[in-house]
Amino acid sequence: MFYEMSPESLIISDLQSHGHSDENVIAKEEQITLTWKNVTVMTQGPKSSEGGPAHDVEMHEMKTILSRVSGIAEPGQFLAIMGSSGAGKTTLLNVLTGRSAKQLHIEGTILANGKPISESFKKVSAYVQQHGLFLGTLTVKEHLMFQATLRIDRHVTKDERIKLVENIIEQVGLGKCVNTMIGLPGRPALSLSGGEERRLSMASELLTRPSVLFCDEPTSGLDSYMAASVVTSLKELAAKGHTVICTIHQPSSNVCAMFDKVLLMASGRCAFLGSVNATLRFFKDIGYECPSTYCPTDYLLGMLAVRSGDEDNSKAKIKKICDAFQNSPDFIAVESKIDRVGLRHRGYEAKKDKEDELYKASWLTQLQQLYMRCFRHVWRNPVLLKVNVFSYVITALLFGVVYLQQDKTQRGVQNLQGCLFQLTILIGVTNFMKSSKIFPEEWPLFAREHSDRAYTLSAYFLARSTVEIPIKVFFVFIQITIVFWMVGFSDSVRDYLEMCFVMALLLLAAHFSGLFFGSMCPTIPMAILVANLWILPCLIVGGYYMNVSTVPVFLLWLYYISFLPFAYEAASIIIWRNVDHIGCIMADRTRCLDTGGQVLESFSFNEANFHQDIEILLASIFGYMILAFIAMWIKTRRLC
Repeated sequence: MFYEMSPESLIISDLQSHGHSDENVIAKEEQITLTWKNVTVMTQGPKSSEGGPAHDVEMHEMKTILSRVSGIAEPGQFLAIMGSSGAGKTTLLNVLTGRSAKQLHIEGTILANGKPISESFKKVSAYVQQHGLFLGTLTVKEHLMFQATLRIDRHVTKDERIKLVENIIEQVGLGKCVNTMIGLPGRPALSLSGGEERRLSMASELLTRPSVLFCDEPTSGLDSYMAASVVTSLKELAAKGHTVICTIHQPSSNVCAMFDKVLLMASGRCAFLGSVNATLRFFKDIGYECPSTYCPTDYLLGMLAVRSGDEDNSKAKIKKICDAFQNSPDFIAVESKIDRVGLRHRGYEAKKDKEDELYKASWLTQLQQLYMRCFRHVWRNPVLLKVNVFSYVITALLFGVVYLQQDKTQRGVQNLQGCLFQLTILIGVTNFMKSSKIFPEEWPLFAREHSDRAYTLSAYFLARSTVEIPIKVFFVFIQITIVFWMVGFSDSVRDYLEMCFVMALLLLAAHFSGLFFGSMCPTIPMAILVANLWILPCLIVGGYYMNVSTVPVFLLWLYYISFLPFAYEAASIIIWRNVDHIGCIMADRTRCLDTGGQVLESFSFNEANFHQDIEILLASIFGYMILAFIAMWIKTRRLC
């Protein structure tokens, strides 16, 4: 049984099972002591009015999140930041990583080996966030190899990368699930558990051999066994020379025993910093002794919580505890240690690449790796493949059965044009809506990996925007093949090939326009809303519901930038341009359309516009592609 073993024996057992090879130990010259002194964080609060009715001026009150927090984290030690909800744990962690929100006002000093942290600090540190972001269709090894290829110096050989990945997998205890997919939708039995996902997040960051490792709530949402397993891995990393700092909420006694030091936070202030035993001793000295029947962490966090209905007394108690620590010998010792760090160290130097590249991998390598990852994601996604089969093949058969072998008669004109417009809508609108969700869905993953300098925007955009095109074009050809011959649009092979070409252009125009609108939206629901608001007017001016010659002047701009009317006109030209006679059984022959040319004229289409329609569709493809990239570029700049 797991809990019959002490935490120390668990660590020893884990070290023996995973190994403790010297190549995973952080060299002494690469170790970093992180210190922070009098860190205060403020943000703008709600607006308030000052000056009275005659001088009503809106002012932003500053809200204090952290107040004069000091601390130290040393190599080989595991520091846990604890506190109740709203105590400021995550804010402090974000400030220490240098990834805090831009609107925060930060005061105080944060030093790494006595040197102020800068952008280069990110090269020697890693941040494992609370929620891991992965493509669930990749296996553990595929994900780590992708990360190793893009985030490790390009001069490292492939064999060395493979060996590094294998060592990291063994180090974090993921050897049994190396070929398991991270998370298949609807198939949890074939996916990683919550604890394994947390360890995979750590493994992804350990590939760069960071001197400092930050973790935000690594045990959140895990059962006690998995939580202890994750913390054991962090303890092992600390033993190898990493400086490990994590926020943690309600740890068990077993987990708490693994911490070298704890930093207790309450209402944005530091309540204590030291070992667990020293913490209990401090609270006992100020009159808050932990009962023997209580879990120490539950008791400590309960003492530092603001209780509902008793806010005044809770805040007064918190103030008493924090003030007591500020005046205690423990706090003086911490400050003295902080001051001595700068004298012992000569600062830190980020590991430099041989050519000091901004990105570790070349652009072509980035493109290749991104394309392979995107292809695996698309190909292994069972839902995506099923949707494609249904939306293309099944609907094509349905069209073929409903409009089976239409004659070129007066009634057939309406049926053929109706079928052709529905086919245009199916290919254009369906792909437009699907593509509008791609970038919003993957934006959180892209934002994190791009911020980590894994790859460029251009490499990601090119790979993600083109990876699905061969599959989509293949299904469109199948769809057109079924519909074209079952409906009887024409007997000409040339007409069939031209129809396939036009519909492929329609597909691409719809795809890139969907990417453009999706790239401007931060979430999938917003992308769907914007896409619907755009596509409905495009259907109106698409050439079937409203005659092209009667489109209102104020909607002409919409007609010219929409892809539907030009694809519909080009497809109609293919069907009717060679039709010289259409049968008429009406008594009044003046109401009949005798030739294909007259059919085109009735829709205000012109056979001479065929090549122009093709050119406009091509222009739409490249135009929307450029606009989508520009929109993503603008959105990405906000990350910097």
